[in-house]
Amino acid sequence: MNWLNVHEAFDLKSNAFGFTQDPTNDMCVHYYTRASGRHVGGMLNGLLKPRPGFEEVNAPLEAAQLLFDAQGKVKFFSAGNVCASIPEIQNTNTKGYGAVFGLLCAIGRDSLVSSAKQPAVRSFNNFVSRNFDTFGIRGVLPKTASHHTEIPAWWHSSSSN
Repeated sequence: MNWLNVHEAFDLKSNAFGFTQDPTNDMCVHYYTRASGRHVGGMLNGLLKPRPGFEEVNAPLEAAQLLFDAQGKVKFFSAGNVCASIPEIQNTNTKGYGAVFGLLCAIGRDSLVSSAKQPAVRSFNNFVSRNFDTFGIRGVLPKTASHHTEIPAWWHSSSSN
């Protein structure tokens, strides 16, 4: 995530609301966000600078979840799960996407989202990130899947990725 540089490239407010404890797991909290803000600096390691007309970010309603361990530390975090994206109602500009894809669409970089969604591109990026140093740092490229050796023992998934 450091290579994406979202924390410095955007001045965002999460506008989080609706925090609710899960009725079946008291260590889990669900909530909603509707992020808004501006593109203020270079994204993707400084490569994507703000462009006139593409500074504003108005994200759709997204569901998020936090799971805490017995010590109160975050064990799992999920965000970017778009609940509804109706631009006419919510005044969104992310083309229905949440998280990083939504940010890229808001700043007019839709082609990067289209490319990143291609299975061959994701597989290649994950392979490079796992196996090679990029800019002298292993794992600097963002991945869409964790390597099996990086997954915590407590995690169980029905996916074969």
